[in-house]
Formats: sequence, C-alpha cells, structure tokens
Amino acid sequence: MPEVAAADAEVREVLGVPGEEAVFEPLTHNPWNGVTAGVWRVTGGDRSAVLKVLTRTKETSVTWSASNDPRHWNF
Repeated sequence: MPEVAAADAEVREVLGVPGEEAVFEPLTHNPWNGVTAGVWRVTGGDRSAVLKVLTRTKETSVTWSASNDPRHWNF
C-alpha cells in the first residue's frame, strides 16, 4: 500500500472493487523529482490502473524542485 491512502470510493469507481481488495505495486520512477510522491500499479479484479501521487512539499535539489510558474516543466 502506498504511503498515501487512495480513497476507497476512487478505487471502487476505477477498478470496481473495494479499496481493501486492491493490490498496490510500486513502479519505478525518478525519486528526485520534487513533485512526485510515488507511482503504483493498482490491480483489482481483472482491471488495473496507474496511480501517481503528486506533492509540493518534497525536499530535493534545485534541478528537480517544483515551481510555482505554470510555464515551468515541473509546475
């Protein structure tokens, strides 16, 4: 299960199963990116989806930090 809770209603709507029946598999991603909290493949029943959780509070280098400028690549 990811460090952040996926809402049961969202899992049920997308996968058609209760949240507690879903399986969360971490996916490889850039851990230094300041806006990505995590990425998971979520499987329930015969369906799957990718869950990407965003954040603005992650400590990282200036290169990968988040920006408040909507034109910035890491907005």
